[in-house]
Amino acid sequence: HDVHVVSTPAGEMDVLSMEFIEGETLSARVHREGPLPPASARAVARQVCAGLAQAHRQGVIHGDLKPANVMLGRDADGALRAVITDFGLAQLQHDADTGDRGGTQAYMAPELHRGDRATVASDLFALGVLLQVMVSGHSPGTSVATPSTVPEPIGTADSTWTRPPVTDVASVPRVSERVMSPMPARWRS
Repeated sequence: HDVHVVSTPAGEMDVLSMEFIEGETLSARVHREGPLPPASARAVARQVCAGLAQAHRQGVIHGDLKPANVMLGRDADGALRAVITDFGLAQLQHDADTGDRGGTQAYMAPELHRGDRATVASDLFALGVLLQVMVSGHSPGTSVATPSTVPEPIGTADSTWTRPPVTDVASVPRVSERVMSPMPARWRS
């Protein structure tokens, strides 16, 4: 919400104040309870999509969208509230390419594994993986929900990695398959 400068024994320090969201990450919820119930999954998906769309309208690419970067809390009425967090790897769409590549391997679009720059399309790829984890309880290409199958940061990207198609996961609701399926190459920019 604001940036402050505070004096410390080590000198002045910039401090960013943010909203405190009482709750847990989407990742923690999936680890503990498995897939979200359909109504909760729809509510979270709508809010995450709206938040990501707003970031994109502002020219910001998140660069590391994953369940560990989505906080689940409650609004004043007690309804489930999802908030995208950790814009630490975010970049402006029109900034010069620094060549830095980050993110979480299992959520990175294939073009990022090739060393290309993050784009709206690469955020949307990560969104598709996030949605699949949310509704199935596990990452693409796995069939059992365990902490090790909900992708977390695992280091340097492997340039040979490819994401299995959603249809490999029987537990993904049929209505969700179209949304979470990989985009045709002609749609990427």
